Amino acid sequence: QMSSKLLNMKFMQRSAQAEIRSKLEEEKAKSVSEAHWVLGDGKDEASSSRPAVKFVLESSYLEFTETPIVGRKLFKSFNKEIEALSQTQAAEQRLARSEQIDKRKSISDKDMAARYKNL
Repeated sequence: QMSSKLLNMKFMQRSAQAEIRSKLEEEKAKSVSEAHWVLGDGKDEASSSRPAVKFVLESSYLEFTETPIVGRKLFKSFNKEIEALSQTQAAEQRLARSEQIDKRKSISDKDMAARYKNL
């Protein structure tokens, strides 16, 4: 057995810490390997009895047609001309967007006549 003075020396303490560190690393590696999941190769009986997964894609219920307003940003109404210009551009964009929506939702006279003709 070694004396307490020898065990208290730095090189002995470092070697003891290295041993403890290596044991902890081994335990950690062991726990990781035990917790590690492995996917099967798909040839076993359980996977062959399961039906294949099918995905159905549906269109979104929300229309993302609104475009952001492009242009310079203002700070506390520093430039009145640019602010007025950006307001008019935003109004024009809103008007154009609303006209497009109205065109999509409206039915032409010919289409309406054709629908009532078939009744």
